[in-house]
Amino acid sequence: MEDAEDSFFKLLGDANDAMAGYAASLLDHHIATIRETDLWTMDQVKEKTWVGPLGVSMRFLFPMIRRRVSAVYYRQFLHRFGKAFIPRYMAGVYRAQRVNEVGAQQMLMDAQTVRQLLLSCPSVKTQEEEEEDIEVPPPPSLYTRYVLQELPRIELLLKLLGVPKDRLAASFKLLWETATEAELAKVMDLKSVEHSAQQQILRELGKDPSKAGTGNENLMDRMKRAFGQG
Repeated sequence: MEDAEDSFFKLLGDANDAMAGYAASLLDHHIATIRETDLWTMDQVKEKTWVGPLGVSMRFLFPMIRRRVSAVYYRQFLHRFGKAFIPRYMAGVYRAQRVNEVGAQQMLMDAQTVRQLLLSCPSVKTQEEEEEDIEVPPPPSLYTRYVLQELPRIELLLKLLGVPKDRLAASFKLLWETATEAELAKVMDLKSVEHSAQQQILRELGKDPSKAGTGNENLMDRMKRAFGQG
């Protein structure tokens, strides 16, 4: 009997994982807009970007799911959604084309909006809930802690993208001392720092320039481990 119960609850957990992964995948087209945006020639920060439509999708998605599952499974869904969506968003940031300082400011502002959406949209009420004054509980602390732990990592990366090239070494040392050579090189690639200058910065930081060419595969593996996906 216990084996049957264990199998049943495992099946429910697997279904929740699948639902969270699918829900996150429905937002992939919004994240893909980052790569399609010209962040290299941007000369002013815009108020309307891809995060506007993302918010519309989230405000539809979360209430729809919340009304179709129990409160217990909705809380579990949220945490699993966060662990599915945030690595996707991080990967989308790393896949951006070249980014100038204004583009980095735009991406940072968008990231701050994404953080607010992740924290607020799970409790958005439907029109019926508004009319009937139905109380919607806030997101569980496990989910909010995860969002508030992981989104600042993305924001830190974007702050570094906004640093002038001549201050990169000092900023890396101050803000991201634990970064690997590949991670630092990717930031410099996004900023279009010349290869020779990248090697010089890495040497200044006591890093091995030969390890900077390990590529995005190792970088993505580290990202997945950091976000609990590997």
